[in-house]
Amino acid sequence: MDSSIWGIISIVVLACGLYGLHGFTVLKKGGMPNLSMLMGQEYEKAKPEVREEFLQKSAPILLLFSLACTVYGIVDFVHCYVYSIPIADTAAGILFFVILLVFVIFTSKMRRKYFDKV
Repeated sequence: MDSSIWGIISIVVLACGLYGLHGFTVLKKGGMPNLSMLMGQEYEKAKPEVREEFLQKSAPILLLFSLACTVYGIVDFVHCYVYSIPIADTAAGILFFVILLVFVIFTSKMRRKYFDKV
């Protein structure tokens, strides 16, 4: 078991995953999650139709990323504080970073498509 900085990072990643899942459920219930800090000022200036369309198209990748964060956070937390499982922790970490890259690429393309015109 490792109680270094990686344990704190696992807690932060887990919290981000749970917050992402919360945002996804708010989105699916018809609400508008708070994304102004993530998207910047152009998000606030965009028309509501553009924001709605952007959120609907990016919802599946948000769910995938949130699930990856949650799973990695749990596996890493268990690895750091409960029982050492280096293979599972490494596999979950690699999968998390691959999904993180996909999320960043997809959302940046969507952001350019919808918000660079504003």
